[in-house]
Order: sequence, then structure tokens, then C-alpha cells
Amino acid sequence: CADSPLIDPRMVDELVGEYLERLPACDYLSNTINQSCPLGMNSEVFSRDALERAHADARDLYEREHVTPYIYLNREKFHVCEKHYVPDLSALRLTLDTAEDFALVQQILEQIYPGMPDFGLSDVVGLLERNPRLREIVPAAKSQYERRPKEIAASAPGST
Repeated sequence: CADSPLIDPRMVDELVGEYLERLPACDYLSNTINQSCPLGMNSEVFSRDALERAHADARDLYEREHVTPYIYLNREKFHVCEKHYVPDLSALRLTLDTAEDFALVQQILEQIYPGMPDFGLSDVVGLLERNPRLREIVPAAKSQYERRPKEIAASAPGST
């Protein structure tokens, strides 16, 4: 996605590989549910069948626009699988939605890309650890359900 310019392609490849290993017991695999990776490293893998069923059954405009909420919020219809990372880096915001996000992404790219164009998440985390002032550019990431409409958050796993 255009709002994730720092996404680590190795993380995406790993998620796809894990999805393929879990078939047929998994219609959808994501690192965004109970997120433990930074915002901006989100990935989802799902079957064509799951996508076609979501297209046929989803009625809510949000679910039709964003596609996957219908899948992961209807666990009685889909085999939803989750990917978690250690350490939990979910408080780290590496997405591009605001001017502050842009300033951080620009600083990261200026400092990493020239010498390491194939950088990944560990390289970004290392840079931020060596330069803590960079983390002050943007606030901590909100949980995925805080970023979504209230009706979606209310139906999220673990909500009351």
C-alpha cells in the first residue's frame, strides 16, 4: 500500500509462506489482528474463495470498501489465522498518513536507503534505537481498532 513505504518485503514473503503452509486450514492470515508489528508493516493473505464469499455476503459499506474486515470479523464463516511477532513493536508508527509521518519516513530513508537500499524492519528499528529523537517526530501508533469506525471496533475480537 502507498501508506506503507517502509514495509519489509521479507515479512510479507514470510507471511505468504506461512499462509501456504497452513492451507487448507486457513482462509485468512494477518499480522494486523492483535497487532505486534509496527503500524506500516501490516500484511494480509487470503484465499480467492474467501474474497469471493466476502464480496457476495458483505453489506456494510466499510466492509465492502476495505474487503478484509468482513473476513476477520466473521470467524464462524472463515478460518482466520494470526501472526504475532516478538518483541512486540506495535507502538511503533511507520506508516504514512500525516505530515509528521512523512517527516519520519523522509528521515529514515535519507539515513538508511543510500547505503542499504534493501533495508528491512530490523534496520529501521536499529536506526530508531540509535537516534531516539526520530521517535519523537510522530506519536505512538494507535491500535488497529482505535483507527476504525466505532461499529467495527465494537465487533472486534476481545471487545465487550
